[in-house]
Amino acid sequence: MELSLWLRRWWLNLTLVALVAIAAISITAVVDHSHKNAVVRPLYGAGWFCAHKGRRCVDARRADSIQARWHTREKIYRNSFTLLAGAIVTLGILRLVLSARTRDADRSRREPT
Repeated sequence: MELSLWLRRWWLNLTLVALVAIAAISITAVVDHSHKNAVVRPLYGAGWFCAHKGRRCVDARRADSIQARWHTREKIYRNSFTLLAGAIVTLGILRLVLSARTRDADRSRREPT
């Protein structure tokens, strides 16, 4: 007996939800990175001015803070992406294994002993 229709649909729906979540995370990460670059671009060079001239130190601290927060969010984006991709692969492997088991069980029931 093949996997039940309900179980196949459940796996398909779960996989589709994970793929949509991956797409949303990817788009959000790209938009967030572009926004971070637009905000930090005017602050480039502030670290040098702060270290060598004693000017623009507030801008230098702001740029460092923005970069640090971006790196934290980037880790979250990457870990979420990895977790969802791993879930998709795991669901696929699980489905293949269970399908093979049910096919083998069906074959053994049909064959005369």
